[in-house]
Amino acid sequence: MKYVLFSLMVCFFAADITAQTLTVNQLQENAQQYMQQGDYEKAVASLQKARQQAPLNMGLLTNLSFAYFLQRDFSKAIETGKVAIAMDDADQKAFQVLGLSYKSIASYKEANKMYKAALKKFPNGGVIYNEYGESLALDKNLKEAIIQWEKGIQQDPNYSGNYFNAVKDVSSIGFKKEKSSGKTIMLEYSSPNTNKPLHLGHIRNNLLGYSVAQILKANGH
Repeated sequence: MKYVLFSLMVCFFAADITAQTLTVNQLQENAQQYMQQGDYEKAVASLQKARQQAPLNMGLLTNLSFAYFLQRDFSKAIETGKVAIAMDDADQKAFQVLGLSYKSIASYKEANKMYKAALKKFPNGGVIYNEYGESLALDKNLKEAIIQWEKGIQQDPNYSGNYFNAVKDVSSIGFKKEKSSGKTIMLEYSSPNTNKPLHLGHIRNNLLGYSVAQILKANGH
């Protein structure tokens, strides 16, 4: 009899833990839907309820920090984000979300300090290099930003953000511009038509055409 009671207690305890986990997950799913709808107040409220059940859930804290950011409550976003990145299982997203709030209030020194700490934990983190570079660029340190983006390309070649940022302002860091050849070249390529469905083929052709145009421009045409 005692064995049966003990077994039932174990089952009930396990079921209660499972139910609680599902409740936290459901609250986060609801919050995500609220954010997609632009109802950030309800998203924050839902995540706050989830936090009461799982106060040490790093992913939940990151989501709450992001919801505060979308609500433009940057002080609470930073406060919550700091708790998230201090946890042992903090991921790149946690640092990325906190950085968004720092950059929104032009607190670039704090952001850069945080990104340096993040790179010690994620030395191959393409996302972190990209965010760090953007913070440096906003702080008028474009040359150092380019260095970080190039490091990001080396460490994480699959992350595209560093490629984009590294080349978009390359003409402003001292590269010699070719003299005009005096020749005009007409290059036709596709552009997005918002009245029709788009697929990856359209994007590919847009980027190919734009790239060729920029190459010709750089060569004096």
